[in-house]
This record gives sequence, structure tokens and C-alpha cells, in this order.
Amino acid sequence: MGIQELQRYIEVHAPSACVPVDLLKLARGVTLGQPRTPSARRRPPPAVQLCLVLDAESCLDRLYGGFFSDWACGGEWGRMMHFLTVLIQTIRTNNMELAVFFSGALELPRMREWVGRQHAQRRHINQTLKHLSVKATPPPKVWWTAPACLRSALRLALRSLDVQVLCSTDEHRQEVMAFCHENSYHGLVAEDAEFIMLNPPRLFSARQLKLTYKGTLETKEFILQQVARGLDLQPNRFSLLAALLGNFLLTDQDLADFHESLLQASQARAEPPGTPAAPDADAALQLQLVGAVLQFVRSLPSVDRLDAVGERVFGDASDPRVARLKESVAYFGDGSRDGYFRHKSLSGALNGSCSVLAAERSSDAGGGSLSGPPSVPSDPGSVLDVAPAAQTRAGGRTDEQADCLARRFGLLGLDMDAYVPGTAPGSYSDDRPANGHSSAGAEGPAVTLTPPPLPPVTAEVLRTAGERHRRGLMTPWVYQVLTKGELKVPVCVEDELNRELPNAVLFFRPARERIYGVLFNLYHHSYLSHRDRDKPEHERHAVPRVQIREWVYSRSNPYRRPELVPAQPLGWGVPTVQRLWFGTSEDDKKRRLRAFLSCLQSDTPTIRNTVYVPEHLLVLACVLRFILSQTSGSQQPSIYKPELDAFIAQALCPKLADTQYLQELQLPAVTPRGVQLGNLFMQGVETALFANDACGAPIPWAVCCPWLFFDGKLFHSYLLKAAQSRNVTQLCDDRVEMVAQLEMTRQAVLEGLPVQYGRPPLLSAAPAPAPAPAQVYGRSSLPKAPSRRPYTPSGKKQQARWRGADGLDSDSEESLLPAGRAMTVDLPDTREVGDASLGGSGSEVPGQYQDAPLLHVQ
Repeated sequence: MGIQELQRYIEVHAPSACVPVDLLKLARGVTLGQPRTPSARRRPPPAVQLCLVLDAESCLDRLYGGFFSDWACGGEWGRMMHFLTVLIQTIRTNNMELAVFFSGALELPRMREWVGRQHAQRRHINQTLKHLSVKATPPPKVWWTAPACLRSALRLALRSLDVQVLCSTDEHRQEVMAFCHENSYHGLVAEDAEFIMLNPPRLFSARQLKLTYKGTLETKEFILQQVARGLDLQPNRFSLLAALLGNFLLTDQDLADFHESLLQASQARAEPPGTPAAPDADAALQLQLVGAVLQFVRSLPSVDRLDAVGERVFGDASDPRVARLKESVAYFGDGSRDGYFRHKSLSGALNGSCSVLAAERSSDAGGGSLSGPPSVPSDPGSVLDVAPAAQTRAGGRTDEQADCLARRFGLLGLDMDAYVPGTAPGSYSDDRPANGHSSAGAEGPAVTLTPPPLPPVTAEVLRTAGERHRRGLMTPWVYQVLTKGELKVPVCVEDELNRELPNAVLFFRPARERIYGVLFNLYHHSYLSHRDRDKPEHERHAVPRVQIREWVYSRSNPYRRPELVPAQPLGWGVPTVQRLWFGTSEDDKKRRLRAFLSCLQSDTPTIRNTVYVPEHLLVLACVLRFILSQTSGSQQPSIYKPELDAFIAQALCPKLADTQYLQELQLPAVTPRGVQLGNLFMQGVETALFANDACGAPIPWAVCCPWLFFDGKLFHSYLLKAAQSRNVTQLCDDRVEMVAQLEMTRQAVLEGLPVQYGRPPLLSAAPAPAPAPAQVYGRSSLPKAPSRRPYTPSGKKQQARWRGADGLDSDSEESLLPAGRAMTVDLPDTREVGDASLGGSGSEVPGQYQDAPLLHVQ
């Protein structure tokens, strides 16, 4: 998009506007620079902090701690937590305050822009997996991709460090700027050219943010006054420049003819001497285009008459793109400081009047209830009838501007207090397709701004969800599903051509379907329908058909259109979401936990017992059980027994919390399967956090933190170690307590499941020549499916290096199974609660794989 090239143009053509700064030095100067009266000379200066807003979406890699080599393995969360702890302590001891803003808005009008970024990430992921397959070494940092569940892990980490976390609801950039102006913050740390046009108090580069060993927090500052001088452009023309460069309202396709004419005119003129050379032809063309648009805006006699400007740009003042040009200019103008305070009185009047109307309607309806929505007109435009009066008090805004402002702010004032049947509260509804198109293909994704029909949700639930969403205390998916009926899932590190492991997002879709059923009270509606079965058909309570739109990447649908996912009930009498969230009795607490476990197919007695599954391992056990339950009985299992033990062993390892050990740990090889397993698991953790928030948080957030039970680098080391170990005792380094806990946790994960493990390929007993380090683990390589390497009986006894992969000793004749013979697992009866013994018979040795599931040949 053209506007994103503006920042690079400023760095090249206005270097005086980009100066390196030390934020800690600036923070110390805030206090020293305060004016002091003669009577206050003996008193210390007031403690005024340097308050900055950090746009987390612009610096996910920086908050993660940099380009760690293990980012592809699933995330090194303990090291991330250690880095954030050092960063926040350094900030606080140097007189700084930080507010971190995450994007929780769907931003459907920006969907094409978001899809383009996801396709770029998908190309990086393909290059990463190819690199791992060829070299088996960590991928370079230029292909960095955010690990799955990174945003949720960052929110939990910052919350544990008592940092103010915020989340946008409708328009991320506008809300960031509004928060900055409303709370008088000193500046913004971001990496988006749109923020330059929105004129923040001070703007610092998030990409250049570095915490050095010298005790400095270095970055670059864009001095906006110098930007205007360097561009030789009046600040009041910045909004028009941003609009004509191309953005989500007025796209590059809309401006293609205009840009082409400017490029032809600029190429006809000679290049000025001393122009810095661009690294490639495409970059040079983009910089040339920015310069041509800048020259056009600079040459305009006036920018007040946008109709005349639109006629000059598009050739006709009646062109529909002229209206989008006006909307784009108004968008950037309203986001600036002057625009914010100019419209603050109008937005306050609209929100105040809307709140009064909502209160009156709520009182008329007698309060919200699950049996029906509050009495609110079905036309959302009727709540904006107060616009003319508010317009008069605000100083004579035009009808078009008031309508634009009301659409942006007015409906947001109603999303917590009233519900409009057939639409989602707080949703942005427009008949015009996003970005000027409505069909998939070359033009972009098929976006429908009108939300799907949703059943009524009580005002109390919506108000609570909105408040917790804005404060970053809840997974953004909850609020998006309740209000918009739609969510989007970014790509993660997985091979779209791999047949051994499923698509991670699609794999956990059954769990999300049950979560949707909990959020929209499907069981309650079914109960009401069953209660009215004897009434006439027109008086019966109809069970709503809830379908959520999911933007998910797959090979058959690479974000071309959203997929409609139906909500599914849990199958037992789950309470309403209002009771799950606000119930205080012991029975309510038990039902919350049961609802959470049911969403992940983990509602078993043993998994509830903290002797078998400690509280901080409950999320891990539920995710592993869901993976096994989804593949039980299938021809192609997704996980092997050594991999299951590696997941549990790394969570029990004492080194999990040792940041120094994990930093110095070197992996001899990085395998594609291990990388995809780690990301599959973390995608499951993301789904588990979603289920936990939807069910009223039965698991405290403090024990849901990923660094308590998973580290991608440590998991990969245990995965490689499992390929070389003969039994679980050797895998656990002869730690008896660790072996005992692993056995009990594994039993809780496998309880009642007809598990069918995949069988690793058997290795030859003959010694092989010493291969390169990357080939040592490549021989057993994180075991492949039996069908990929069939066994041919030859009369010779072979030995498996992994003892317990098939549950038998390597020197047993029964360990040699012909190809095509499937192994099934019969779990023993669950031991009584509190029985910590591992044995089923006195001859069994704790830690040996033959004492766990009994395997037999079908």
C-alpha cells in the first residue's frame, strides 16, 4: 500500500527528521526540565514520568525479545518473560510509564491489507520449512514469523508484570491516538506510516527499539516538524497526501490511473542530482511514486475544496471515488490532535444521548434477560436522531460529517447497553463492499460488513466482555464473536502440503464450535424449545442457528472468503453464559470447569485430580488429550508415543524455568516435524485460553501462562533425546519423581481413549558410519508413519533404539510386527484418587514403557 512507503521515503529524503534517541535519557530529562518557583528550590522536583504508548502490533518481535533462533520451534516463552521483566524494570527505574496497545478489532474494511500481510508471512513460512528440511538448522531472522499464541502470551506476561494493557475494539489506529490524546501521553512508539499522518505528540520507531547492555533503550524519533520541512509540505496537507498515496479507504486500484499519469510525467523530467539510489527497481519506482504524489499535493493552490481536487484526480467530480477521497481525508484529519479535540464535544453529546436512550429502553423493557432482547428499535439508525441537536452544539457540522462521526462513535456507545435483533451490537454496517469490491479473486477477499444473524445476548454479558476486552483481560475472540459473529486467525508455522500433520487451525475447529455453543447458550435455547413442545408451532421457542464466520488459511481457501462454522452444544446441561460468568456458588465453579473440559473433550475424573495433573499442567494435559481424541481410531495418527512423552517431560523438567540454561542450550538439529508439532500444540493453547475465557475463567490466568508448561527449544531437545532413549527413565535422566509424575500425567491424558499410536521406523542393529550432526537425529527423525517405510520380515531380529515405542522390549520376538498390523492401546482401570503407585503388578518396574498401556495386535 502506497502510504506505507512514505516512511521509507522520509528516511531517504529527509534524514534530518529521523534522529537516534535514548528513551531513558529522555525520561530522566522530563523531571529535570520541570519549572521550579523560588519558594520550591529546597524541595525536589515533581516526579513526572515520560508516558509512552506502545503499539504492540508494530513490534511483536521486539516484545518477544528479538529474533531468537528458536522462534520456529513453538516459542521460548521463559526467555521472553525474562526479557520483558528486565525491560519493564529498566523502564520503571528510569522514570518511564508504558501503556501497551494490542489490536482486538476485526477491521473488516482493512481485510485486504491484512490478507496481503498473511500471504507474505506464508511465503516466509514455506522458505523456513524448506530451510529446515535441507539444512536442519535454525532459520535466519529475515523469515521471522510470530509463533502461535504470541499475542496471548504477551498479554499474560505484561499483566503479570503489572503493565497497563489495552485492546482496541473497532479501529485500532484511531483508538491508539484517541487514548494518547485523552490521557496526555508524551508520545507513541509504533512502526506505521499512518501514525505519521495522524500527527502524534512524538513518534518513535518500534522497529529500531533496542535494550542494550549499556543500560540504554535506543530507537529513532521522527521529528514531525522536520518531516514537514523535509517534505516541503504544509502540515494541513498531510491528510490529502495520505489519501492520494492509497490506503484502505481509497485503494491503490482506485488510484491506479492517477498514479500512472504522475509516473509518466515524472519520468519525463530529469532526476535531480544527488538522489539516493534505491536498492532495487521496484523500490525505486515506489519512492518515485511517493515523490510524484508529494509534488502534486504541493502544487495544489488549495486543499479546502475536495470536489475540485477530486475532479482533477479522477477527471469527474461525480465519480464515486471522490466520496471515498473525502472520507479518507476526514479519517486522517479526525485522528490528529486538533481533529480529536474538535470532535470530542460532538462525540460526547452523541454518546450521552445514546446512553440516555438506551437507559430509557432498558427501563421500558424491564431489564435484559436470556428469554428475549431489550426493547430496542430494529433500525440502528434511529438511535442517531439526536445528531442534529448535537451538531448545533458542536458548532455547525455538516450532515455528512455528523453522519460519518456518528457511525464511528455513536454506535460504539450502544454496544454495551442495547441489543438490536438481527445485527451485532457495535458492528460496522455498510452497504458498500469493502475496498470497492465484494468478490474473491484478484480483487481481494470477499468481505461482508453486515454481521450474521446472532441470538440475543444480555447487556450485562456484553458490558463485561467489552470492558475486559478493552483492558486486555480476555481473549479478543470472545468479544469479536459476541458482537460481530466473526473472527480471523493468522497463519502459523506449518506445512500446507504435509499429510502427516493436520492444519492446526482447522484441527481445533471442533473445540471452537463447542465454545460458540457456550457463548450463545445453545443448550438453554434447546431447553426452552423442549419446554414448549406441547404448544402450537407458532408459539414454540425456536432454536437459533448460530454460524460464525472464520477467516482461516487453508490450501483450498487462502483467505478468499470466510467459512461458516456452526455452533455445537456440549451435550449436557451447561448453564447460561451469564451464570457461568457471574455465578458465585460452589456448583457454579464446578460447572465452569466442566464446561471448559468439555470444550476440549477432556471431562474425565483423573484429569481433574491434581495428583495426576498439577494445576499448572491442566492446559497442557487438555490440549494433548484433545489432539489424541481427534486422531483416535484414524488411519494416520498425528502424534507418536515418544512425542507425547517429550511434551510431558519438558513440562516437568526442572530446567524449564532456568533462563540461562535455555539460552545456552544448543540444538544439534531442528526438524520440520518438531517445529510443526510445537506450533500445533501452541495453537491448541490459544484455543484453550479462548475456552477458558468463554466459560468464565475456571482456571486462574496465573496458571495459564505458557512459560509454566512449555518451551519450544526445550521440547525440541527432548524430542531429539527421545529418539535416542531406550525408556522413559533414560528420557527423564533417571529422576524418579519426574518419571512417576510423567506416568500419572500420561495416564490422565489417555484415560478412556482408544489410542492408536503411530509406529516409528525400526533402526538396523548394525553400526552405521558416523554421519554429520544433522543426520544423527535424521535417521529416526522424528518418526514417520509406518506406511512410508514398510517392514519386510527377513528372519533377522532388529533392535529399536526407542524402547516403549511399541510397548515391548527391543530384544523380544513380539516387537517385530509385520507392516499393516495396527497396534491399539487398552488402558487399565483408573486408579483411585490419591493412589500414587505406578505399578499394576509387583514385577513391573516404574519408568518402563511396558507398565503403562498394554499393546496387542489386531
